[in-house]
Amino acid sequence: MQTNGTGYLRQPFKLIREADPQLFKTMQATYWPVLTANWEEMAISLLHAGMNFQDALMQSNDYRETALGVTLLPMDGRTEPKEDLDFATFINREHISEIVEGSGMNEVNLVAATLVHEFVHRQGESNEDPAYSAGSAFAMKIDDLQVYMASEMGRHQAAAMGLMEGTVI
Repeated sequence: MQTNGTGYLRQPFKLIREADPQLFKTMQATYWPVLTANWEEMAISLLHAGMNFQDALMQSNDYRETALGVTLLPMDGRTEPKEDLDFATFINREHISEIVEGSGMNEVNLVAATLVHEFVHRQGESNEDPAYSAGSAFAMKIDDLQVYMASEMGRHQAAAMGLMEGTVI
């Protein structure tokens, strides 16, 4: 696990370590770049990863408007990294802050549940349902009903958008 947002991600990872030590150890032992990024930074990263400009822009716009995080899985099915951004997770700090400001939700808990959700993707699961299940279960483990409800709302929104099966970027 490597991060660029150490200060922002320190408390959420600490919470994961305290609530689920085995999961945290697995995260630590896994090649998993975790980046906090705004939508412009994500678009630039996707371009550097070889995505064409139009796809990168569309993906980053979707990210800006809806996603709390996005994990890049290699489209060729590889399980080992070959490129710098293989298996990288982008945490959408701007969108998370908007949600927290509007709801009074605990930001550390929300980011931790988002990291748990995205780690399921990092492990190769492209379907959303298992990832939402993991995030919701973590929210219940830390006894945060607001984060649980946000995760479940995200699950329903993803289903309505047709994103439950195999969304790989």
